[in-house]
Amino acid sequence: MDGASFFICFAGWTLGGIVNGISGLGAGIFALPIVLLVTDIKTASLITCIICIPLPAILGWQFRRHYRLADLRLLFLGTIPGALLGVALLPRIPARALQMGLGIMLMAHMLWHLLAHRPGPLRSPLLWGTASGAVAGFIQAVSGLGGPPIGMYAQLAHWDKDRTRGNISLYFLGLSLPLVLTQYLAGYYTGPVLQGLIPCLLGCGTGLAISYPLARRIGEAGFQRLLAIVIGLSGFSILTRALLDS
Repeated sequence: MDGASFFICFAGWTLGGIVNGISGLGAGIFALPIVLLVTDIKTASLITCIICIPLPAILGWQFRRHYRLADLRLLFLGTIPGALLGVALLPRIPARALQMGLGIMLMAHMLWHLLAHRPGPLRSPLLWGTASGAVAGFIQAVSGLGGPPIGMYAQLAHWDKDRTRGNISLYFLGLSLPLVLTQYLAGYYTGPVLQGLIPCLLGCGTGLAISYPLARRIGEAGFQRLLAIVIGLSGFSILTRALLDS
């Protein structure tokens, strides 16, 4: 890897680390378009999968006093069957249509959250939590983009900013560990992947360090607006990718 490629990967994941450190999600979606300037989609995706172990582990430890096991149980209760369904239906699902639908849904959520009156707490957390986990697991299995739906549920459930970051971090740590182990046993982590991982890890760590003072300064209302914007921009990125791939 030459110096320019190293810097681009570092810069992409620095941005991803900042966004994720503040909002609790969005690292891969913001970093990937930049990293793809100098690497292929398979290598970039595998690097993202690896980073999705130390990144949520660090944030999970930072917010360890704020996560709720009851929240995580509801999400995983739906995630497992959702992911299995996604794997089973993957050969039959038109990926472009799925990406376009997800992108539009996420942008609509952003507009609704920023412009409309927010409802009260969910009356059926078991139903909504399990359903959100199922949707996230399904989308994660077929596209690797399961994070934003969990962010949507966090806002619908009125989680505060620390609870949101703690829950999302531990959720994706639990989701990523078996995935990375499976990929490792399948021999996917070749020399180019491990070589490209170095600047991405360094950039992600730098981004997290930059995000710490910013995250402390942001208030609850500001965090909720930022999270909605991150979700909406994620949807825009997904929709744009689907349209460009057509």
